[in-house]
Amino acid sequence: MKAYLILDFKITNPALFMEYVREIPQHMERHNGKYLVEGVKPETG
Repeated sequence: MKAYLILDFKITNPALFMEYVREIPQHMERHNGKYLVEGVKPETG
């Protein structure tokens, strides 16, 4: 079964966001995921 995940969000806590980012590769690997398209690098401010 295929599934697609599309994310669009505003980063309000950069430190917490980076914890989330560090977890992404292991979740993708566990589910044989791959990026089809990557957007721009996130901006925090």
